[in-house]
Amino acid sequence: MTLHKEDRITNEEVLQTLAHTWGTIKTAFNRVAGSEGLTGAQYGLLWVLEHNRGLPLSQVEIGEILSVSRSDVTTLVHRLEREELVTRLKGRDQRKKRVAITRSGLAVLERLRPKAGEFCESVLSSLKPNEKLKLNSLLKKIQTSPPLQEINTFRGKDSLMLNKRSKIK
Repeated sequence: MTLHKEDRITNEEVLQTLAHTWGTIKTAFNRVAGSEGLTGAQYGLLWVLEHNRGLPLSQVEIGEILSVSRSDVTTLVHRLEREELVTRLKGRDQRKKRVAITRSGLAVLERLRPKAGEFCESVLSSLKPNEKLKLNSLLKKIQTSPPLQEINTFRGKDSLMLNKRSKIK
């Protein structure tokens, strides 16, 4: 099969399209999360905590899972703690606190779950089931590329897997 000039695309174009798509999805999902007074990032933090078998996570672990800086995690946790959606628990080392979701946080997630599901369905509605599987497979393949392996601490068969004790998968 011969590729014509119009069938070719540069790596930069692919990554720009991926980045633009992700940015657009984040912006649109902020509107969904905003219906409960959250940002998409705050929803993501609550979701991660819920899917960790109810076990608290350190702020470092949260940052690794969400791929955000320590200062961003601190800000997210502080805002959610102020709204009583998470709580900070003292760890064995008094300087390291762990973060747990509260009943109020679980209730917010429960209210948002239908809207989040509708959003995800709507975003991916133009894809057939086999295309969704292929897209997911290709994204996982990109995650294992050498430059991303260095920073992708939760890579592997499952895209979100922190450690053996975690339910996140």
